[in-house]
Amino acid sequence: MALYYPPNQIKPNLFANAGEFTFASNNAPFSGSYHQLSNGKYYSEALHSNKSQEIIKGSTIGGNQDDAIINSGVLPQVVTINSFNRNNSIYSGVTKAQTRVVKELPINVLNLPTAEDYKIGEFTRYFAKKINEDSYIEFTKEVYDKLVGKDPSVYYEQYIAFKLSWRLVGDKDKVYSTNRNITDLNIKQLNLFRFGDYLKHNYLKYYR
Repeated sequence: MALYYPPNQIKPNLFANAGEFTFASNNAPFSGSYHQLSNGKYYSEALHSNKSQEIIKGSTIGGNQDDAIINSGVLPQVVTINSFNRNNSIYSGVTKAQTRVVKELPINVLNLPTAEDYKIGEFTRYFAKKINEDSYIEFTKEVYDKLVGKDPSVYYEQYIAFKLSWRLVGDKDKVYSTNRNITDLNIKQLNLFRFGDYLKHNYLKYYR
């Protein structure tokens, strides 16, 4: 149960952009609604609740963001971690060395069907839902494979990756109902709240 804080001890309905905060528990990036308590600490969610997790300021974004968006669909972030220096016999593993690890944050990238996909009649769309939010992103197969494969270079811990088989050609009404049914099935199986809204219920997207 979340601790109760009087309204005069909470600064609610704040919003963090990508790169401003990380989760205190695992240093994973955080963006979205948050609030601040009178003790100076920050927590996720617009108001304090059982879902709230402590977040801390500070995240260094590295690399060229434009190249990341165009080429890979991920935004690189630099995270500093501590590791013991095992090679120094004098300090016997007590001295800590700073290691910089580049991890990638998935971002929206258009994954367009090809001419070959239209010949086949369908293609695969790749998505992810942020674990602690009803927010979604669409990206390429390359990013999807990294997330489901738990690639240490990406923040896979914060996302649930999934894919949809998407009809492109055929009878218009059948294409619409097929894509809608596939979407509804995934919504039920994966608890994808508001995913239909994210798609704008456009089940004829890319249809020809």
